[in-house]
Amino acid sequence: MYITALLVVSQTLAQVPESRVDEIVAHTLSKMTVPEKARQLDIHRACDMLTNGRVDIAKAERAWGDLSIGIGTLHDVVSYPQIANEMMSALSNASRLKIPCALGGEATHGLQGDDHTIFPSPIGLAATFDTELMARYGRVVGSETRACGLHVAWAPVLGLCREPRWGRCEEMMGEDPHLAAEMGRATITGMTDSRNLSSISLWRLC
Repeated sequence: MYITALLVVSQTLAQVPESRVDEIVAHTLSKMTVPEKARQLDIHRACDMLTNGRVDIAKAERAWGDLSIGIGTLHDVVSYPQIANEMMSALSNASRLKIPCALGGEATHGLQGDDHTIFPSPIGLAATFDTELMARYGRVVGSETRACGLHVAWAPVLGLCREPRWGRCEEMMGEDPHLAAEMGRATITGMTDSRNLSSISLWRLC
């Protein structure tokens, strides 16, 4: 359940001892209503809540009310840290239980958006057969993602590309399960080692 990831984010920010995470999760879940729990499973386009590049509180209140959201996506937005801070503040203030959200962005070959490092498509990266290179690549992606105030990266894609007519083969790491697993593992290791991303979304598409 996404609430677990969200509380890990909160725990990181508040420096709560790791030994208390389970206690905090259980306590919060016991106080949540069914609608609040259901909303934690939802993903919203947080970028739709912006007006002229700033968080629009009126839009957010109409869309989210006091239920908060599980994950808010911020795609192609400039000044991520400022927007991320405003979004988290708006959600926390509006939420009955002061629950923030996790913010995520596309990162299949580098974090999507202005001023970020863009790499070759995963199908090309996997063709190097170089796990150390993938770990270095992952560290860059993870560092830039976290530096922008995001907690979730929509990457890597760990499906197998065995149907070349499918239009998203470039997001895969090939058709071999061993290669995809090893390159994916190295990427995730790099992303999580770099700046302690709280959550990584693994797309398993076939």
